[in-house]
Amino acid sequence: MIINAFDEHREVRDMIDPLKQLDTSIHDFQQAMIELEQTLADHVFEEEDAFFPEAQLTVDTKTLGLQMQQRKQQLLSAAA
Repeated sequence: MIINAFDEHREVRDMIDPLKQLDTSIHDFQQAMIELEQTLADHVFEEEDAFFPEAQLTVDTKTLGLQMQQRKQQLLSAAA
């Protein structure tokens, strides 16, 4: 399940990279965004429906959540 999640994260990154080069007003961009949105929605559903409930059985999710929030803040600070 974890390997699949990493593969899906890589797939999303691979979908985003070409979008950076496209003119936002063209049909190809709009179609690619629709595909990206669907891929993300499917991935989020899968994680929320299967991965997270299973993780809660074996992982201290409160501590993990705090660690994720801290990392997010680090990344946002570095990007600023």
